[in-house]
Amino acid sequence: MEKIIGRGLEFVIIGLVCAACTLGGDPGKYDTPILIQKECITGTPCVGMKLEIDTDSLDWGVDIVSHLSYQWMRNGTTYLSSDPVYTVHFADIGSTITVTLQRSNSSETVTGVPVGPVPQPSVSIEGSTSGNASTGQQLTVKTSNLGAVSYEWERNSKTGSIGTGSTYTVRNDDGGSLITVTARVLGDPGHVTSGQIKTSPYVSEKGISMVWIPAGTFLMGSSEDDPDHQTDETQHDVSLSNGFYMGIYPVTQGQWVTVVGENWSEFTTDASEGEVQGNRPAESIIWYYAIEFCNALSLRESLTPYYNLDTNYYSDPYNDSDVDDFKMLVTKNETANGYRLPTEAQWEYACRAGTSTTYNFGNDVSQLGDYAWYQGNSGSKTHEVGLKIPNAWGLYDMLGNVLEMCWDWWSPITYLNGAQTDPQGSPIGGYRITRGGSWSDPAGENFRSAERFVVSPNYYSSDIGFRVVRPDIFDQ
Repeated sequence: MEKIIGRGLEFVIIGLVCAACTLGGDPGKYDTPILIQKECITGTPCVGMKLEIDTDSLDWGVDIVSHLSYQWMRNGTTYLSSDPVYTVHFADIGSTITVTLQRSNSSETVTGVPVGPVPQPSVSIEGSTSGNASTGQQLTVKTSNLGAVSYEWERNSKTGSIGTGSTYTVRNDDGGSLITVTARVLGDPGHVTSGQIKTSPYVSEKGISMVWIPAGTFLMGSSEDDPDHQTDETQHDVSLSNGFYMGIYPVTQGQWVTVVGENWSEFTTDASEGEVQGNRPAESIIWYYAIEFCNALSLRESLTPYYNLDTNYYSDPYNDSDVDDFKMLVTKNETANGYRLPTEAQWEYACRAGTSTTYNFGNDVSQLGDYAWYQGNSGSKTHEVGLKIPNAWGLYDMLGNVLEMCWDWWSPITYLNGAQTDPQGSPIGGYRITRGGSWSDPAGENFRSAERFVVSPNYYSSDIGFRVVRPDIFDQ
């Protein structure tokens, strides 16, 4: 056995007996056939590479070389091809490819290095320097350990929605979404890989900045080992089958005024130095008015309102509150694409952002001031949104500043039903859920990701606000 270097790569050549070879021929030519490869990306032979004999370097004579016949075999038993060039297939992984050169009075069998397993391919997306891709940026796929590849770009995991090719230029309507590119090796459905990149926030016509929250499963509630665990926080698995867009910030006073026309908040003056008054959260709003805001915002952006609101007092047979003197019936239009309040499950899922710790930033409450406005740093008032550190999914003020209203009726038993998919809360109740703690709360349990608050739908306070969500903006 002899090792011969062929075109910069090392192969093992076996079976070099050649009775009809011409020895001592032209300098730089060989009497031994050399197997070479073309179009292999790197390392050992891989799927998609081309194997052939370096006939240009053979010192056999032009007439002999021009009349050679070929027989490519897998592991010496399976016939593959009689062409001068052989392209490695997925079926060849783990085997040894041989080629027999047949001439008039003899044959030579050349064995290349075995075709090794294809390493798991990888994909990276280049073109973003900030971590988020912005409108106009060109994203380029970089693949490794792949042969021939096709690409498919998707927005928020909607198959085939936005393009193919190895590059993609971010468009305006990609804002706030998750861009995925899937690389598929041609001819082998089992070799697929993908890469993802988030885009800069989507900003709606009325200035609502939103990010995409992907579908997923999480453990909702708190452990009984939590010293602040409450009996209505029984841990249970929750699956959200659809992703959604969520406002990066609570609805601000400026956004409220744009839609409603007047500011109902208590903190309309005395903004802290350097803060913008209109960017403080809207507060002192009852739950029903938050519902009306969602519908009005939807109409202003030519969307279908999500809620049906019967403005007749005491029209809601499912409201058993002793203190709500409105009791207006609110139902949902599930096919609508308009704005809405998050469900309690959506809120906690987004707040946690993949964490399972007491707070969405960890377990150390001493860090709370970096992430939230609370009693110890607020100066007894609200502050401009977005000034604290966001959670892992880019959401600001999920903890502190103002409590945030959710859709659900509160019930002590809704958590006791085991694993749930897309829970909507109790069908009946007297109090709606609020979440997140506020500027008026002391550091501690009120800022836990699992902490639940309740409020009568007709109650308002300067420490209660809300943020909005939407279904997939581009799947309508």
